[in-house]
Amino acid sequence: MCGIIGYAGYRNAQEVALTALEKLSYRGYDSAGICVYSKGLKVEKAAGKIGVLKEKLAHSPLPESHTGIGHTRWATHGGVSDRNSHPHGNHRVQIVHNGIIENYLILKQKLTAFGYTFATETDTEVAALLIDYFYGKLGDPLAALREVADKLKGSFALCVMFADVPDTIFALRRESPLLVGIGKDETFVASDIPAFLSYTNRYFRLAEGEIAVVTREKTTVYDRRGKEVKRNLQIATFDAESAERGGYAHFMRKEISEEKSIVAHLTSLYLDMHGFPDFKLDRERLAKVRHITLVGCGTAYHAGLYAKYLIEKLARVRCDCVVASEFRYADPILDADDLCIFISQSGETADTISSLRMAKEKGAVTVGIVNVVGSTIASEVDSVFYTYAGVEIAVASTKAYTAQCSLLALFSLFLARAFGKLSDEEAKSLMKEFKKVPDLIGKAMESEETLVEVAAEIRDAEDLFFIGRGFDYAASLEASLKLKEISYIHSESYPAGELKHGTISLVTEKTPVVALFGERAMREKMLANLKEVAARGAKTIAVCPSSDAVASVADILIDLPDEESLFVPIVEATLLQLLAYHTAALRGCDIDQPRNLAKSVTVE
Repeated sequence: MCGIIGYAGYRNAQEVALTALEKLSYRGYDSAGICVYSKGLKVEKAAGKIGVLKEKLAHSPLPESHTGIGHTRWATHGGVSDRNSHPHGNHRVQIVHNGIIENYLILKQKLTAFGYTFATETDTEVAALLIDYFYGKLGDPLAALREVADKLKGSFALCVMFADVPDTIFALRRESPLLVGIGKDETFVASDIPAFLSYTNRYFRLAEGEIAVVTREKTTVYDRRGKEVKRNLQIATFDAESAERGGYAHFMRKEISEEKSIVAHLTSLYLDMHGFPDFKLDRERLAKVRHITLVGCGTAYHAGLYAKYLIEKLARVRCDCVVASEFRYADPILDADDLCIFISQSGETADTISSLRMAKEKGAVTVGIVNVVGSTIASEVDSVFYTYAGVEIAVASTKAYTAQCSLLALFSLFLARAFGKLSDEEAKSLMKEFKKVPDLIGKAMESEETLVEVAAEIRDAEDLFFIGRGFDYAASLEASLKLKEISYIHSESYPAGELKHGTISLVTEKTPVVALFGERAMREKMLANLKEVAARGAKTIAVCPSSDAVASVADILIDLPDEESLFVPIVEATLLQLLAYHTAALRGCDIDQPRNLAKSVTVE
């Protein structure tokens, strides 16, 4: 959730930290702060977005320094205030933290008994003063940090500075991600690659329980037993320009524009020489699979719902899609006959990681659908397949969702052939349909002017409903989430057939209802549902191929390609992402950084 940065090098640490925090602001923007080393530890922090801190430092900069740490916060413990902002600590130690310390109240009581007092409501201050306690007791930073790591329950990625260890940063992690970027005569520690990509593309990920000692000249990594370990460097697969807006008003709009090329690229990556989807899985193990479970959170869960429809229809195997935060506590019945597919853009989603570990303990075959190379999920699943969507900066996911749906569509075709449910001719026909998707996305982008007009019709709505059947229902869930995330309009999605079971009581005069008509076999049923809400005075909006029957009922039509295809929901996603985008723009919302949200949910 939060974003952290550490820097040791030859540049001005304050400026590097501020630049990095701006790049990490999608991870949280409730407050920001910086600590630098200059004959001791000097701290400045402020509630609000990073611009507030920048303005503060413009009037009163920190001392010149070449070593520092910084933090941008998504509040968990304690309200949004200057005093609850990171860094936390005292004159001897300062830390920045991403994660949640679950046993902080017990530790706080113990530290209080030792004479410590607390200035904030945060769990992070407890961790900082616990480090101070053990450092005072042991006199060795590494020994103190190992002791603290054993005492803390929960998740953490920490950057730590000691007043009497000049120009040195200590970094350690459990469950929350932390990377070390290696430049020429400079080193970075960060939550994510964009923080240091302007300076270097070489990095490695700290493994679970490791501690890195970072200076300008070198980085030394120790495992949890204190043994030095060597780490191989990775090269970032995207450049700094990818993390810029590129002339667009918002990152979200830029990222939607990339969807056509992303789907085309995926198609080329995951096909064999005969043009069939090919995923390197153990065929012998796969043959034993009797049940498939897709697991994800938020947008990834919605991509999984779409895949559930495809897998059951094409591969004819029982399939469920479950929210990760429920799955991990449900004690599901899993064994070696189960295939569990874990979907996550970042590969660091806390609930999804915990669900993965539980599934592995129960003996299930595990597959990851992930965007970030080398992430925790990517490292721990039996097989990982990357979406290669590139860096996604806007908090509301767009291109990552489209890439997930596209990759899962190809994977569904692969499973159908692997299970003998799809002939070569049938597979070729379906692949011909799938290869149309990039051009159909391009055609959908041409409807943007119409979507701006539709956005103007719904911008003042207090409530809005999406309805669909089959895979259109899965698409409508994501459309509703996107609209509520960035426009703050209360939006819900329902299976169209459920309207009469209570939901229709919420439909009043001029309530916008968006109906999806992508699934051809369901269009007559959907038309009946559209008439039901129209009869209650709803403002009806149909996402539909040209149809006189629908046009006679709908107040507004959003044109959808007339394709009898299982892959239409991917195109619907682009249309409805643009609708959400323009609605939020007309309402004057902060599109890339909507309130109360953060990009990567790395805490439970």
